[in-house]
Amino acid sequence: MPDHAKQVANVKVVHLEPESLRVAKARIARLPAAVHAIHEKGKYLLMEKLKVFFDRADDSLFELADKAASNHEQNIYFDSMREVRVQRRGFEKRFSIAIDSAFADLATGAIPETPAVDDALSADALSLVQDEDLEEMVAIEASVNRAITEYADQIQQLCLRLDSLVTVKVFHRNNPLGPTILANAFMDQTKRLDIDIKAKLVLFKLFDKTVMHNLGGVYQAINQVLIDHQVLPSLSSAPKQAATPEPSVAAGPQGNDELAKALRGLLNTGASVNPNPAVSELVHLLSVAQQAPLPLGQFKGGISGIALIEEMYRQKGGKPQIGTTEREVINLVDMLFKFILEDRNLSQPMKDIIARMQIPLIKVAVLDKSFFAKGGHAARKLLNEMATAALGWQSSGNDSSDPLYVKMDSIVSTLLNSFHTDVSVFNDLLADFSSFIEKERRRAEVIERRTLDAEDGKARAEVARTVVALEVELRTINELLPAVVSELVEGPWSNVMFVTYLKHGPRSQEWQIVLSTLEDMVWSTQPPKTSDDRKRLIRLVPELLKRLRSGLDSISFNPFQMSEMFKQLEDVHLAAIRGKVQGQTPVPQREHATEAQIDQAKPQHASGGSPTETAEQEREVSAAKPPTQTIAQAENPSVRPEPPEMPAKPLETEEKSESVNAATNDHPYLQQVASFVQGAWFEMKDSDGEVQRCRLAAVIKPTGKYIFVNRNGMKVAEKDKMELAEMLRSDCLRALDNSMLFDRALETVVSSLRKPQ
Repeated sequence: MPDHAKQVANVKVVHLEPESLRVAKARIARLPAAVHAIHEKGKYLLMEKLKVFFDRADDSLFELADKAASNHEQNIYFDSMREVRVQRRGFEKRFSIAIDSAFADLATGAIPETPAVDDALSADALSLVQDEDLEEMVAIEASVNRAITEYADQIQQLCLRLDSLVTVKVFHRNNPLGPTILANAFMDQTKRLDIDIKAKLVLFKLFDKTVMHNLGGVYQAINQVLIDHQVLPSLSSAPKQAATPEPSVAAGPQGNDELAKALRGLLNTGASVNPNPAVSELVHLLSVAQQAPLPLGQFKGGISGIALIEEMYRQKGGKPQIGTTEREVINLVDMLFKFILEDRNLSQPMKDIIARMQIPLIKVAVLDKSFFAKGGHAARKLLNEMATAALGWQSSGNDSSDPLYVKMDSIVSTLLNSFHTDVSVFNDLLADFSSFIEKERRRAEVIERRTLDAEDGKARAEVARTVVALEVELRTINELLPAVVSELVEGPWSNVMFVTYLKHGPRSQEWQIVLSTLEDMVWSTQPPKTSDDRKRLIRLVPELLKRLRSGLDSISFNPFQMSEMFKQLEDVHLAAIRGKVQGQTPVPQREHATEAQIDQAKPQHASGGSPTETAEQEREVSAAKPPTQTIAQAENPSVRPEPPEMPAKPLETEEKSESVNAATNDHPYLQQVASFVQGAWFEMKDSDGEVQRCRLAAVIKPTGKYIFVNRNGMKVAEKDKMELAEMLRSDCLRALDNSMLFDRALETVVSSLRKPQ
């Protein structure tokens, strides 16, 4: 092909994202929110440590080159240093992609293709590797083994928590943030570097020192993220041992945490076994009961599985044949559902739907003994997902038309009709329900984002109005100004300040200019006391009028009205220059500005910055009333603004101040409010006694407002810290537990069983 043709072809090349990367991102998107959180957090921390590695690699290779005994050795290290510099960007990107791929494997159950170093160093493999490859494997294997031993407790807890979130078994080899995955990813990228083995060994040693030796902080931060998401928060450190072992094919699934061990002790059961004839008969009876139209009232308090089965045996004319293990399993499921149905976090209609899952879950527990031990079991995940989705749901009186209620009812009906002995039906139902919830979540996120954007804009405007009001008051307090100046300050120039604050912010030069213009305008109306003041006034007036005209033009102020004001202002300045005082009126002072606020917000000139630049002062003035004109009035300045009306102080605020003192930030209720986290669910009772479930969407810091939305993302309440503290005191606000329902029930039941009777 001719060169020019190649050039034309190259212009049309569109670089697309690799298909494998798109697939990995799509798989990661299907993982739970808690996994997304540790994916982002863990990758960020590791990439920061990788940057430190590259910075030190450059220095280390340079030092080795400087100390080289020969020119050849020196060239090796210099060439390696250049190669590392050139490949750094690609190295970091591919290392990041390797972490993404490891997380994507959690969604599919695939075991990482890269062989673990201990397998690579097996006797059969050693004869097939080159000497250089062997040196690399030995170096990286020592690093991996040391990290696994040193951080065994943290790695184990991370594996257990991940295992409870995904459907695949998580162990050290497929832990996406485990030492094995990280070491293999690093070794794969190092092989791409065209450098000598001596330099590679230096990089391996440095990687071990900068990354592998510092994984403790990474694992601590990641485990804390999962604890914040209520993923096995009570999991305690086990005795120091190797990280969670990889399960073999021959061995049955084993629980790795204390809870699973306790269950095995209580139930005296191990790996799942093929059901014997008695168990098959038991499952058949449960299937018959599952599809029988039992009255809803029988489910509300939970049914007794043993009593139900014995009754069905008697109806058949046979003797109940329930094994000891099966009897204990059934009783345990009964206790779990008794806890679930007594839980205050779910509304009654949702409890009624979940109660119908009791018999199918008894069948699962009888058929699959790993049901209790494996946190990622599909049946458990389905129950947890449904309970989490139902947390923010409340009855509207017409539940049959509510999408979530209809979907959950449909899921349970399908389960009752189609589940016999194939436990995989839970996987299909889980995928169906998760897809539905994801669509609902995205729709709610859009509405919530609009709500928060509107609240943020409202808060910024409120702060701007308050700041402008305080700045004007600080510069005009106790001043007697001519009527035209008072009108200009209170009206058009306040609008100029308001727009400037919103557009440029309190730290901008534009804001300092409008403040200094305000100060100059006030000063220019007073007769000069000395000849120097008089000379300064004469020099100031033309430049002041120029700044005033520029500011008023920026808000499209009425030109005719501006000319009239400037004519009157000219008379004021002429009178001041001649030492005369025109008719003066005090500027109306706003009741919101206290002496303490004025003392704390001393006016500063353009060189020093505004007194309202700190967040502390913004909070102090956030309760103040905005200036008299709004943005709409700024667009039509011919309309004279009405004087501000101070809102009447509600009676409930007075009562509130008696019960929860605002000055005592150490008040237990205020401390409880301060601990509220974004995304937490609450049950809130209003003054009419109406109860609604809502989620804390955001805290607007400038105004101190807590914004609550419902399950659909619509704003339902806006409260400040004091109001929330008072609601806690009066039992009008209750936090809902959004941890995984089944796991919480299981921990509670097992703890009660282990207590001495």
